[in-house]
Amino acid sequence: MPQISEQTEQLDYQTLDQEISGDRLFQQRKLLTSRLADIAFLTRAALDAASLPMEIFFVIPSSGDAMITYGTPGDPCDEDWVYVDRIISDIVGNIVGLSGLHGRELPCAGTGPLPAPV
Repeated sequence: MPQISEQTEQLDYQTLDQEISGDRLFQQRKLLTSRLADIAFLTRAALDAASLPMEIFFVIPSSGDAMITYGTPGDPCDEDWVYVDRIISDIVGNIVGLSGLHGRELPCAGTGPLPAPV
């Protein structure tokens, strides 16, 4: 899953993170959890305005140093994914009152239709 960062292939996932203390991170996650529907709504609106028809999902981690992790079941081009990352970083940053959030790429895998037997 991404953690506001770069882009990955296949399933793209990011995590928004910034160097912050444990208690502050806990409070930010708590705030983001309460605003998860808003984050999804604002992201959808921004994606629609940018003509980026992709689905994004969000996860609030319970450990580690990420505030939020997000991904898409699709495989957008790198240019689009960088733009999506900026959109989500700005939305989350506005909610928690931080600027300069960044993400990092995370390895991930997903299931999909199995290829037809040969």
